[in-house]
Amino acid sequence: MSKERGYFLDAKTVDTIYSRRAKRYEFFHHLFTRNRDTVWRQEAAWLASLKDFSLVLDLCAGVGLSAIEYFKVWDYQGLKNIHVTALDYNEKMLGVAKRKISEAGLEDRVTLVRGDVMDLKKVDKDEGFASFDDQSFDAVMCVCGIGGIEQSQPAYNEMLRVLKEGGRLIAIDLHNPVPGLHKFLSVQKWIWDKVTSPFLLPKIWGWKNPTSMIEQLPKTEITDSSNTKWRFEVLNKVVRQETLMSFSALVISIFAGKKIKTDLLLRNIAPEGAPTENH
Repeated sequence: MSKERGYFLDAKTVDTIYSRRAKRYEFFHHLFTRNRDTVWRQEAAWLASLKDFSLVLDLCAGVGLSAIEYFKVWDYQGLKNIHVTALDYNEKMLGVAKRKISEAGLEDRVTLVRGDVMDLKKVDKDEGFASFDDQSFDAVMCVCGIGGIEQSQPAYNEMLRVLKEGGRLIAIDLHNPVPGLHKFLSVQKWIWDKVTSPFLLPKIWGWKNPTSMIEQLPKTEITDSSNTKWRFEVLNKVVRQETLMSFSALVISIFAGKKIKTDLLLRNIAPEGAPTENH
């Protein structure tokens, strides 16, 4: 099994970490991000650009924080008939999510399911895992979850597969420090290299370095059973700094993509007058 950039964590290790942290996950996540994660979850809801009666898949849903914040935005937009399927691998996290979703009065609008984001078909695998057909959802969301996935590329393929044509993927997660965003870059990089990446992410959160997310998603391509090729049209791809204190900052990556046929993307980017496959 290939290792991605950053510290390698297998699914069993991640599951154990999340089982141990489930009850206090919300407290520590807000503390670690200075509550900026709440803003990211709401931002994802805006970027989804949904209509009423949309079906949404929220991956790596954890204790349900994202779904709760999504509905604050969608209610403000007057969207009263959106339904979210919130999926996570860890049963204890889903147990906490059930209570939080109930407390938020969202039981009729959120379905909690256990599943494996790397395989959303789950053929001949563990009984009780959710499975989804091709083109099942109008939007797929993944906020603060990419780093906890054992292998991201199979997960990206599945995200693309279950999206309807024209549906949107919104993904937001941490990114390593980059030049030009912080005047104390050397301090920021030292914190990331010596503390965040080797200690906080793998040992506290069960995450690898999720930086590659924003690089891999635009390259993701799948071929369906009818031999049609699909990929993401990039709508928004941003690396942004979230300053917490003068020396301390988080850098996040934001990706918004729309599922389209690959040949359509080629036509869109070809120079005017240039031949395409359809000419």
